[in-house]
Amino acid sequence: MQYWLVVTSPENFRHDREHLDFKFQGLPYRFRKQVQRMAVGDRVVYYIMKLQKFGATATITGDYYEDSSRLWTDEDEIWPSRRPSKPDIVLNDDELIDAKRLIGDLTLI
Repeated sequence: MQYWLVVTSPENFRHDREHLDFKFQGLPYRFRKQVQRMAVGDRVVYYIMKLQKFGATATITGDYYEDSSRLWTDEDEIWPSRRPSKPDIVLNDDELIDAKRLIGDLTLI
């Protein structure tokens, strides 16, 4: 099992939490190779840029696919490189974890 860090905007995180329930992970086409390398059982950790906080984790549950339907809030992104997932932990705004508190405990490559 691997852990993948997905960087998202506050708007897209909120949209995922309120409307999409983290049932799949979508990334821009330029990241398709990374999404293809994800495996069933891998975990995704959501980092919310601008807030510098962690907000959710999910587990990959299925195979890579491409879908051009627009689901997120970014006007210029379709995010067609996708994997189905199931949410594990989804935090409310007042529960988000400050990434600065954890950075010393993480190994970055």
